[in-house]
Amino acid sequence: MKQGIKIFLLIGLLPCFQLFGLNDSLGNGKKGFPNKISLEPPMSSSNGSILMPIASLEIESGSNAVPLSMISKFAFGGYISPENMNSYQSLLTTSNRMGANQEYRLTLYPIIGIERNKNLSLKTIELLIQDVQGANFTQDAFRMFFQGNTNYLGQTLNADNNDIEAWRNRLVRFVFNTKSKFFGFTINPSIQFGQCLSYTRISTKDIKLTSDQLGDKVDFSGSGYFASTGYSFGGNGYGLQLGLDLKKSILQASGLSTNIEFKVQNIGFYSFSDVSVTGKDAIWNANGQGLTPDGYQNSKPLNLTAVNINASDLRFGSWFTRQKDSIVSKLNLTDSKRRGMIMSPFTIYAGVDFRNRNNFNAKLYNQLISFKYINVIGYMPRLNYMATFKGKFNSKKNNKAAPFFFQVGACVGGFDNFDINAGLILNALNFKGKPLVWGINLMGIESFVNPSKWHGGGISMQLGYLIF
Repeated sequence: MKQGIKIFLLIGLLPCFQLFGLNDSLGNGKKGFPNKISLEPPMSSSNGSILMPIASLEIESGSNAVPLSMISKFAFGGYISPENMNSYQSLLTTSNRMGANQEYRLTLYPIIGIERNKNLSLKTIELLIQDVQGANFTQDAFRMFFQGNTNYLGQTLNADNNDIEAWRNRLVRFVFNTKSKFFGFTINPSIQFGQCLSYTRISTKDIKLTSDQLGDKVDFSGSGYFASTGYSFGGNGYGLQLGLDLKKSILQASGLSTNIEFKVQNIGFYSFSDVSVTGKDAIWNANGQGLTPDGYQNSKPLNLTAVNINASDLRFGSWFTRQKDSIVSKLNLTDSKRRGMIMSPFTIYAGVDFRNRNNFNAKLYNQLISFKYINVIGYMPRLNYMATFKGKFNSKKNNKAAPFFFQVGACVGGFDNFDINAGLILNALNFKGKPLVWGINLMGIESFVNPSKWHGGGISMQLGYLIF
């Protein structure tokens, strides 16, 4: 109950400022097709070898307004001065978004060093841990939560409508090869079994906070709900998701190779049987089925006296201790246990890759244009351009020139407004005679250079090996 009260008085925005995560790599790429926003090392396809991923770690975070310096301090700790807080909130607009997506992936099959059975239709088995968070929030909601009402005496903060969601999932994914074609596209379907370790959803509607000039009276109104499963290592919800990957290569007489890919991943549902819900003025199905309210009643204003709330009171919770009994009686919160199904945070990807195969030694190796969308609060459709350049370095081990690839590009959308990206891909190690490929990519370089001004940042790393 106490947690629910804090949420409705102060919007509950703190979870969205603890976002730091990984993006879905969307692929198991093959030679000659570095076709992802994340790293898929480009290799010659003349011998038909395929890059098989071993493990990957990917991080993507961003906001259209909150700078990276503030996000990092909430993620890792650090003091934010009142001057900096005022500067941050002045950057916000009427409607703001923020989010993060993170993924840890480990390939269980095929196993490196053990030859893959080419007669099996099973391509890979992958274990994934996925964290996805997103938020849409208003400027006044930010002010209410982080600064209290002391700076806004005699004013009304219109926090209005805010939405936050957070997922932590464990997945086992099976990817298959098929011999079928669809308008010339190869078809790779996938199926995955998911455990939702934790799920949280916060939604507010028409939140307003009016303080008188002396700070001894507050009028609060608004509706909303807070739903959470808590965390369980064994899972709080279970689901089944499907995926489909379509690829096509077009080789022209001039040597220009065009590779096209369409992919949908993680589309499906999670089923929950025990979700704790705290609501204010929310109308729910009486049989306990459903995790979103059918609507809201008209919210009655809540009047509190002697509540001059400052940032220190908010941080240590003394305001709540002083007013707890009065708040509990007036908020009229309702607690319940509910069950239902929720659509999983699925991903849609489309990419077109260009490369001249007749000029393998060209510095510009290939160019990629791609589109990506994640079905999570705060994520906008993302358009990406990436150019890959080829170089060589002298390997001290065998005294030979070894290739490497350098990627530069930019994208708009996602959790951020835009990002400048760069990556490096090396093919210099071996395991039992098989070439190992290692790649690293930095996303949102402008935010690392000037974290007080720019909003998003991320990193991805991948290790794979070549099979023939």
